[in-house]
Amino acid sequence: MKASFNCRNCGKCCSAFYAQINLTIGDLIRISNFLEKPASYILKNFVGINPFGDPENPTKFSYEMGINMPCLLRKNEKCSVYDARPLNCRLFPYWVLVQDFVFNKKEMIDASYKCMNTLGLKRGNLRKYSDY
Repeated sequence: MKASFNCRNCGKCCSAFYAQINLTIGDLIRISNFLEKPASYILKNFVGINPFGDPENPTKFSYEMGINMPCLLRKNEKCSVYDARPLNCRLFPYWVLVQDFVFNKKEMIDASYKCMNTLGLKRGNLRKYSDY
């Protein structure tokens, strides 16, 4: 099945607390080069270390490096680092996740159902979209 996604530029993926944008080291280097600022500047001004909990065990969590929300790189309702944006932003509406407590540190692609629901996709198509 071929799936398509048309962003409506609502900004929820850049501002909603549930839409954490994880960063890879490659993302950090790419943004640093794009802004012509040292990585330490990016880390100090835009990045945080955030806990991610295990839904099966609320006392278990891991930490991941990510953009602080709302994303301060979004200016005038646009991404100011679009050409250097993080991998998760490039893949949206999918996310690359690493959840060692569930998937034994294997990467997975997760569908962003909250955004897809706002686009009015039929509920019956969500599974097909996820499978794609």
